[in-house]
Amino acid sequence: MRILTSIVLLGVLCIPSISMAQNKNHIYLQTGLFHCFFDGSPLINTNYLNKSIKPFRGLLINSLGIDYQRDFNSRNSLIVGYKSFREIYYKNTNAYPINKPVIGERRFLTVNINYCITNPISDRISLIYGGGVNFRHGSEYIIITRGIIGYIQNDPNQPVYELLIESLNRDDIGLNVFAGVNYSPLKWLTLSTKIDLLGALRFNDRDGEKEMKEVYDSPQFPTRFDLSVNLGVGFNF
Repeated sequence: MRILTSIVLLGVLCIPSISMAQNKNHIYLQTGLFHCFFDGSPLINTNYLNKSIKPFRGLLINSLGIDYQRDFNSRNSLIVGYKSFREIYYKNTNAYPINKPVIGERRFLTVNINYCITNPISDRISLIYGGGVNFRHGSEYIIITRGIIGYIQNDPNQPVYELLIESLNRDDIGLNVFAGVNYSPLKWLTLSTKIDLLGALRFNDRDGEKEMKEVYDSPQFPTRFDLSVNLGVGFNF
């Protein structure tokens, strides 16, 4: 949060000098509103809202990130980005019984380097697309089973649960492609929306991958793909 606040202040301080700048530098604060991992995991926490959890009471299973973009010319640029994703899937963690492996929690930090092409369609609107290389660090927690193994003594209404969880380490290299639209209502401000698809080329946790496939018959874990819808606010200077 301190880093994001500092970037916002930096953008504001740059506003007075934009008339002298060439606007080849851009800093974007962004959120991935939705993340689809193609493994049956929920897209939103519809029925498991909590007032103590971030905006929208934990409805969105989203990420937060920051991008720095440097323009080579009017069409070509390089983007270096950092994104944090940390979510608990309350639909699965509160479910009973669980008879097959489901995702319980994800914690990812992703660093990427992207090449971006910009195609202006008006003075304020541009189409963007491109791709690049990613490194993802973190973990996935898979709930294998959850069931009742008994009841508290003298209280048949209070069950005792057995919960089996496996963790998968992520230190993976992957590629991504993206496409979207930029809208610049002011010279120093850009609003961005894009769809981003990331795919892991190599899993670091080979033992965990083998165990999920051969022992638990769940080859969808560790997650290979991540499709996200992103919104961003950019400062140009």
